[in-house]
Amino acid sequence: MKLFLFLTATLAAQELKFAELRDFKTTSGEDLASVRLGYRTYGTLNVAKTNAVLFPTWFGGKSENLQQFVGKDKILDPDRFFVILVDALSNGVSTRIEKPTIRDMVRSQHRLLTEHFGIARLQGVI
Repeated sequence: MKLFLFLTATLAAQELKFAELRDFKTTSGEDLASVRLGYRTYGTLNVAKTNAVLFPTWFGGKSENLQQFVGKDKILDPDRFFVILVDALSNGVSTRIEKPTIRDMVRSQHRLLTEHFGIARLQGVI
């Protein structure tokens, strides 16, 4: 029974989830009522919210391509860190915006961390 529960928890952590960021203004001046940002998490966020590591994708990249780097004996161990893989804006998963910039992606990731997860500081960014 314990093995089954472990496998279920692992699979759930890999699911693609979405955060809705309201009132998002892009660098190019677009005013969007809402932006949907895709992400996946691994591990558990500690009570102090001090063990989070952000792993954003490249421009146009998808979080599913980053999953190979998360796991025991890999770059990011979810037993040690709360790992957040974030999809880029306009990548076919997250909201498409007219002229996405790196600044827009960083702003959306910052809002994901602070508004959605309540994280003020990260353990690291990859």
